[in-house]
Amino acid sequence: MKAGDAINDILREQERSQRSLALELGVSPQTISERLLGDGSVRVDTLVDMAHALDYKVMLLPKDAKASGYELNH
Repeated sequence: MKAGDAINDILREQERSQRSLALELGVSPQTISERLLGDGSVRVDTLVDMAHALDYKVMLLPKDAKASGYELNH
């Protein structure tokens, strides 16, 4: 799943719009739309900011379940 798809899924689950996310992040709705609907690629810092605004966190987890992961903070 691409990051943009994941954020759009969360927005739907929370019954929020891209516009409300844009207002919370202080960017234009067009910027959010371009980031989420473009090629689906989102910079890590942008993803962390969006996740934080949606009450989610971004974590890097190893493929090996025995190793610990890293949380990326806002």
